[in-house]
Amino acid sequence: MHDGRKAFAIEGWLAIVRPEFVNIAPELLPLFDTYAAEALFGRRYIDSDLERLRPGAKVLEVGAGSLLLSCQLMREGFEVTALEPTGEGFSHFDQMRQMVLNKARSQVCCPTILELPAESLAAVNCFDYAFSVNVMEHVDDVARVLGTVGRSLTVGAIYRFTCPN
Repeated sequence: MHDGRKAFAIEGWLAIVRPEFVNIAPELLPLFDTYAAEALFGRRYIDSDLERLRPGAKVLEVGAGSLLLSCQLMREGFEVTALEPTGEGFSHFDQMRQMVLNKARSQVCCPTILELPAESLAAVNCFDYAFSVNVMEHVDDVARVLGTVGRSLTVGAIYRFTCPN
């Protein structure tokens, strides 16, 4: 991690957000812990890619879920767009997202949010990097998502994704 980003390690961000769940919605704490672990994994997964990006690079997170990782990347100085439709079966994200966003506002690290399916992304030549963690198994049309995300990238940019299934 670049020296300027070390002060903004994801563990620090998660330690800032977790007490909100403890104090406001303890019933969501197990969910928070699950998504915090996924955010930790995701940040480590994309670390070497992020090292190559310039400060302020435009990053797209496809399937941003609870927004923990998108907010963290904002803390690190990236310009982040979080794509998340919060579809059926993921309604718990609504409350989690609001709690994460409330804390992010106080920390000035809110990403731009696009609430639409990845298949509907219309951006062209906008992002320096895109990634998704455990998302592709949830989209309706993988080929279409690859196309829309690919069109949204600048020349030479990459889309890195991983999925467990």
